[in-house]
Amino acid sequence: MKNIFFAAATLLATTLSATSETREILTYDAVAKGVSACVALAAENDWNMSITVVDRGDNPLATTRMTQALPFTYTASGLKASSALAWGMPTTDIETYIADKPQFRALPGLLTVGGGLPITSTDGVLVGAIGVVGSSVENDTACAQVAIDAMHAN
Repeated sequence: MKNIFFAAATLLATTLSATSETREILTYDAVAKGVSACVALAAENDWNMSITVVDRGDNPLATTRMTQALPFTYTASGLKASSALAWGMPTTDIETYIADKPQFRALPGLLTVGGGLPITSTDGVLVGAIGVVGSSVENDTACAQVAIDAMHAN
Protein backbone atom coordinates (compact mmCIF):
# COMPACT_ATOMS: atom_id res chain seq x y z
CA MET A 1 0.00 0.00 0.00
CA LYS A 2 2.88 2.35 0.85
CA ASN A 3 4.45 1.63 -2.53
CA ILE A 4 1.26 2.53 -4.39
CA PHE A 5 0.91 5.78 -2.43
CA PHE A 6 4.57 6.67 -3.04
CA ALA A 7 4.25 5.90 -6.76
CA ALA A 8 1.09 8.01 -7.04
CA ALA A 9 2.68 10.91 -5.16
CA THR A 10 5.79 10.74 -7.36
CA LEU A 11 3.70 10.67 -10.53
CA LEU A 12 1.65 13.64 -9.38
CA ALA A 13 4.74 15.67 -8.46
CA THR A 14 6.38 14.86 -11.78
CA THR A 15 3.24 15.80 -13.71
CA LEU A 16 2.85 19.08 -11.86
CA SER A 17 6.45 20.08 -12.39
CA ALA A 18 6.31 19.13 -16.06
CA THR A 19 3.24 21.28 -16.64
CA SER A 20 4.39 24.32 -14.71
CA GLU A 21 3.20 27.40 -16.44
CA THR A 22 5.58 29.99 -17.75
CA ARG A 23 4.07 33.04 -19.34
CA GLU A 24 4.87 36.68 -19.50
CA ILE A 25 3.33 38.95 -16.92
CA LEU A 26 3.28 42.66 -16.35
CA THR A 27 5.81 43.54 -13.67
CA TYR A 28 5.49 46.52 -11.40
CA ASP A 29 8.80 47.92 -12.70
CA ALA A 30 7.59 47.83 -16.31
CA VAL A 31 4.22 49.32 -15.38
CA ALA A 32 5.86 52.09 -13.34
CA LYS A 33 8.04 53.02 -16.32
CA GLY A 34 5.00 53.06 -18.57
CA VAL A 35 2.95 55.25 -16.25
CA SER A 36 5.92 57.62 -15.83
CA ALA A 37 6.28 57.92 -19.61
CA CYS A 38 2.58 58.73 -19.97
CA VAL A 39 2.71 61.30 -17.15
CA ALA A 40 5.79 62.91 -18.72
CA LEU A 41 4.08 63.22 -22.12
CA ALA A 42 0.96 64.61 -20.48
CA ALA A 43 2.93 67.15 -18.43
CA GLU A 44 4.84 68.32 -21.53
CA ASN A 45 1.54 69.03 -23.26
CA ASP A 46 -0.45 70.36 -20.28
CA TRP A 47 -2.81 67.38 -20.36
CA ASN A 48 -4.31 66.40 -17.01
CA MET A 49 -4.63 62.64 -17.12
CA SER A 50 -5.73 59.71 -15.04
CA ILE A 51 -4.07 56.40 -15.87
CA THR A 52 -4.97 52.83 -14.87
CA VAL A 53 -3.04 49.68 -15.76
CA VAL A 54 -4.59 46.26 -15.09
CA ASP A 55 -3.15 42.76 -15.38
CA ARG A 56 -4.75 39.88 -17.31
CA GLY A 57 -7.08 39.25 -14.34
CA ASP A 58 -8.32 42.87 -14.40
CA ASN A 59 -6.49 43.61 -11.14
CA PRO A 60 -5.11 47.15 -10.91
CA LEU A 61 -1.31 47.25 -11.03
CA ALA A 62 -1.06 51.04 -11.06
CA THR A 63 -3.47 53.93 -10.97
CA THR A 64 -2.77 57.62 -10.85
CA ARG A 65 -4.61 60.88 -11.24
CA MET A 66 -2.52 63.91 -12.08
CA THR A 67 -3.15 66.85 -9.77
CA GLN A 68 -5.43 68.83 -12.08
CA ALA A 69 -7.24 65.88 -13.66
CA LEU A 70 -10.97 65.98 -13.12
CA PRO A 71 -12.31 63.45 -10.59
CA PHE A 72 -14.37 61.47 -13.13
CA THR A 73 -11.22 60.69 -15.12
CA TYR A 74 -9.98 58.31 -12.44
CA THR A 75 -13.05 56.07 -12.71
CA ALA A 76 -13.14 56.36 -16.49
CA SER A 77 -9.50 55.28 -16.86
CA GLY A 78 -10.29 52.06 -15.01
CA LEU A 79 -13.33 51.44 -17.20
CA LYS A 80 -11.29 51.97 -20.36
CA ALA A 81 -8.59 49.57 -19.16
CA SER A 82 -11.15 46.93 -18.19
CA SER A 83 -12.99 47.28 -21.49
CA ALA A 84 -9.80 46.98 -23.56
CA LEU A 85 -8.81 43.90 -21.55
CA ALA A 86 -12.21 42.20 -21.74
CA TRP A 87 -12.49 42.65 -25.49
CA GLY A 88 -8.78 42.30 -26.26
CA MET A 89 -8.82 45.35 -28.49
CA PRO A 90 -8.50 49.14 -28.31
CA THR A 91 -11.62 50.83 -26.98
CA THR A 92 -12.06 52.73 -30.25
CA ASP A 93 -12.25 49.38 -32.07
CA ILE A 94 -14.88 48.18 -29.60
CA GLU A 95 -16.97 51.21 -30.51
CA THR A 96 -16.67 50.35 -34.19
CA TYR A 97 -17.51 46.70 -33.54
CA ILE A 98 -20.67 47.42 -31.54
CA ALA A 99 -21.91 50.31 -33.69
CA ASP A 100 -24.58 48.08 -35.23
CA LYS A 101 -25.01 45.93 -32.11
CA PRO A 102 -26.69 48.21 -29.58
CA GLN A 103 -27.36 45.33 -27.16
CA PHE A 104 -23.66 45.43 -26.18
CA ARG A 105 -24.12 48.96 -24.80
CA ALA A 106 -26.09 47.39 -21.95
CA LEU A 107 -22.97 45.64 -20.63
CA PRO A 108 -22.07 47.15 -17.26
CA GLY A 109 -18.77 49.01 -17.19
CA LEU A 110 -18.23 49.08 -20.94
CA LEU A 111 -16.53 52.32 -22.00
CA THR A 112 -15.76 52.53 -25.70
CA VAL A 113 -14.19 55.97 -25.88
CA GLY A 114 -10.61 55.91 -27.22
CA GLY A 115 -7.73 55.74 -24.76
CA GLY A 116 -8.01 52.12 -23.67
CA LEU A 117 -5.44 49.75 -25.16
CA PRO A 118 -4.67 46.08 -24.60
CA ILE A 119 -1.11 45.25 -23.55
CA THR A 120 0.43 42.18 -25.17
CA SER A 121 3.62 40.29 -24.48
CA THR A 122 6.41 40.13 -27.03
CA ASP A 123 4.71 36.93 -28.27
CA GLY A 124 1.38 38.72 -28.78
CA VAL A 125 -0.31 37.23 -25.71
CA LEU A 126 -2.71 39.52 -23.86
CA VAL A 127 -1.13 40.36 -20.47
CA GLY A 128 -3.15 43.41 -19.40
CA ALA A 129 -4.52 46.76 -20.49
CA ILE A 130 -4.18 50.48 -19.92
CA GLY A 131 -6.81 53.21 -19.79
CA VAL A 132 -5.98 56.91 -20.06
CA VAL A 133 -8.47 59.77 -19.69
CA GLY A 134 -8.19 63.53 -19.46
CA SER A 135 -7.65 65.05 -22.89
CA SER A 136 -8.89 64.36 -26.41
CA VAL A 137 -9.37 60.78 -27.58
CA GLU A 138 -6.26 61.15 -29.75
CA ASN A 139 -4.16 62.43 -26.84
CA ASP A 140 -5.48 59.79 -24.45
CA THR A 141 -4.57 57.08 -26.98
CA ALA A 142 -1.14 58.59 -27.67
CA CYS A 143 -0.39 58.69 -23.95
CA ALA A 144 -1.49 55.07 -23.53
CA GLN A 145 0.71 54.00 -26.45
CA VAL A 146 3.74 55.83 -25.02
CA ALA A 147 3.18 53.93 -21.78
CA ILE A 148 3.00 50.57 -23.58
CA ASP A 149 6.14 51.38 -25.56
CA ALA A 150 7.99 52.16 -22.31
CA MET A 151 6.75 48.92 -20.76
CA HIS A 152 8.06 46.91 -23.71
CA ALA A 153 11.42 48.71 -23.56
CA ASN A 154 11.84 47.45 -19.98
